[in-house]
Amino acid sequence: PTFFGFYLQGSWVLTGEPHRYNMATGSFQSPRPYAPITSSGGLGAWELAVRYSDIDLNYHEGVALAATPADGVRGGEQKIWSVGLNWYPNANLRVMLGYLHIDVSRLNPAGPGNLTPFGAAPATPPIGVQIGQTAHMIAVRTQFGF
Repeated sequence: PTFFGFYLQGSWVLTGEPHRYNMATGSFQSPRPYAPITSSGGLGAWELAVRYSDIDLNYHEGVALAATPADGVRGGEQKIWSVGLNWYPNANLRVMLGYLHIDVSRLNPAGPGNLTPFGAAPATPPIGVQIGQTAHMIAVRTQFGF
């Protein structure tokens, strides 16, 4: 089987600090705040970020309301839009607030030998029906680096 996925992301540091590039690891580092939170003032660095990702895990998935073909995979397709606000109070701490809109589209893969993996109907949907869903999430995370 072959699958396909990609993502696009971008950010803007509202307070103007750059994302430093680390040649040794080939990666960007967090911005170092020009005015970190201290007893004498400072707001840290603020960043607005956006990301879109799409992954298709279907392979010869067949048609709706039918069993999965022998060589098929019904992994589904997932699309996620996310928007986030990152706050860097100092060079070692990051607080992240994010909103995610998630859309999953897939056909029920249950088939012969696995007709009722969650019990009798309606616990297990019929073979080949759309079982994808949409979700909205708000996430808050912290990260400490040293």
